[in-house]
Amino acid sequence: MRHSVVMRWIVCCAPLLISACRTQPPAPDPQAEDRAAIEKVIKEYKDTDHKIAPDRGPWSEVTAPVRSVVAITFPERNTALVEVLTTQYGTTLGFIRTQVRVTMKKEEGKWAITEVRGLG
Repeated sequence: MRHSVVMRWIVCCAPLLISACRTQPPAPDPQAEDRAAIEKVIKEYKDTDHKIAPDRGPWSEVTAPVRSVVAITFPERNTALVEVLTTQYGTTLGFIRTQVRVTMKKEEGKWAITEVRGLG
């Protein structure tokens, strides 16, 4: 009697176990290359007009801004909205964080910043 219960369990569950082992790996992200290019542009961006982080001056006790990409969305094929968090560390204030939304467009195969907006 005991063998019949075990055999029934094996017969019922074996197809499920085999199908679970045959699952396909997740498909690669088609936008992975664009995401990497966007992150590179954000990190190399020279903020000469101080839209992303305010200028504290050469004798300031605040570090240069460190930018990190929080999220990237693609509302259209060649347009990206990027949420960027900028952090600056200082001795008197601890740290200053600024969050901005960057609009980027892909033209001739390269991503370029078209607009920067501060998020309050």
